Amino acid sequence: MQRIPVILDTDIGGDIDDTWALALLLRSPELEIKLVVTDTADTVYRAKVTAKLLQVSGYAGIPLGIGMRFPSDGPRERQLPWVRDYHLAHYP
Repeated sequence: MQRIPVILDTDIGGDIDDTWALALLLRSPELEIKLVVTDTADTVYRAKVTAKLLQVSGYAGIPLGIGMRFPSDGPRERQLPWVRDYHLAHYP
């Protein structure tokens, strides 16, 4: 079976929906994630959530792009406690 290449553009880290979407993509044998790009407000925070999730699940080989950072428009960093001490430099 030929896998379908996928690029995920995500605002992960607020509501749980994008975290579930990434997990589903990772476990879908018919799909191959080529790149994950974070966007919306604090993109570095969102990249940390993405990088740590990819790393702990064994998918650290997936490239990660970080969109332009903008001030947050509200308290959306619901997964901050999980990545507070995570540094993007740890992501391979």
